[in-house]
Parts: sequence; structure tokens; C-alpha cells
Amino acid sequence: MPFSLYTIIDFWHRYQTTAKHDGGVVEFSQDNGKTWQNVKGACNRDGSGEPGILTTNFYSTIDTLTTEERSFNGIHDSMQYSRLQFWGGYAISPYGSGGCFGYPDNFFIRFRFISDSVADTLAGWIIDSIKIEHDMYPGSVANINKPKAINIFPNPSHNGTFIFPALKDEQDYSLEVYNAMGNRIVKMSYQQSIDLSQYAKGLYFYKVSDGTEYYSGWLLKE
Repeated sequence: MPFSLYTIIDFWHRYQTTAKHDGGVVEFSQDNGKTWQNVKGACNRDGSGEPGILTTNFYSTIDTLTTEERSFNGIHDSMQYSRLQFWGGYAISPYGSGGCFGYPDNFFIRFRFISDSVADTLAGWIIDSIKIEHDMYPGSVANINKPKAINIFPNPSHNGTFIFPALKDEQDYSLEVYNAMGNRIVKMSYQQSIDLSQYAKGLYFYKVSDGTEYYSGWLLKE
């Protein structure tokens, strides 16, 4: 995403995992994905009033896995709202040496699911309605390409085929699909049907855009 002094990311999600063993982590990178840091790491400034990463309705310092990663874990069956904000810049130092903020040209956020090797039947981590905003202070939050959902059927899909709706001037749109690790697996002109049968079962994310309108959401292959 492009740099902003006050970038805000919010999302709705629910999770069903084995507490302390499986969980979802929100991370950022300012070096094109070479290294990643937990948003609840050393530059988290909740309640301090200092510039840093601010979070609302997030995991706490005691919500850790056996790997010591802070994460959403355990069971929360209903959809809940969570939010994070980079207030004053983007965090670049894991321990705050030389200050927590810098001004990279590109900045990445990912939602990573961590799991142990024990098989279970729990649902995992479901994320929906991710929204990106900028607040330049003073003034109110302004939406930047606010994403909208579109109806996709079937979703979940058992065979990996997803049917997208017809869009006005759909020849101007592109369609991208990302896996749960944030890797893009599909990039193509917009089509009303895509086939993910060659990919593993799990959660995927789509993005549909013509450069002005922006749609995003999740795809679940069962």
C-alpha cells in the first residue's frame, strides 16, 4: 500500500482454534516482505499516547501460542470487529532502536495463520470486510478506495469453482486471488467463473478493481 502518516486498517473476523497451539497473527513489512513484525510487538503504543501502532479489540500480551507468538487463538464463534492504526508513520524497528518510524515507499500487511501438526476439525480463522482508510489529522477519516463486497456463489465451494456476478463494464476490471499467506495465485481479466480446484482447501482472498471501484472479500474452498 502507499505510505500515509495515519493509515487505518479494520476488519471483521471470527476464529475457532486450539488455544495456545493454533492462531491468527497480523504482521507488517516495510522491506517488500523480506522480514515481518507482529503489530503487537515493540512498537505497539496502546494507551501510551505516543506515536506507534494502535490497536482496538486485538489479542493481548497473554494471548500467545507455544511459539510465543501473540495471536488470535481459542474460540470466538461470532464475527467481531478489530482495528489497527499506524499513527505517525510506519514502524520499522522491532526493538525501537533509533525510533519506531520511517517512511518506506511500499508497505505490506499480512494475516498469517499458524498451526501445529495435530489434525483437528476446527474452523480456523475467517476474515471478512477488510477496509483501509487514511486520517491526516485534523479532520475526519476519509475512505480510500473503500472495498465493497460482491455476491459469489457457491462460497464455500466444495469443488473449487466460484461464480462471480456480472459487472457493468466488466471488461475494464481485473481479478486477483491471494492465499492465506498473502501470495498472489491468480491475476487475470475479470471473469464470472474461476476455478481453484488445483489449489489446497482453505481460505483465499479476492480483489476486483478497475482502478476506481474496488471489491474485496474471501473465498473458502472446502
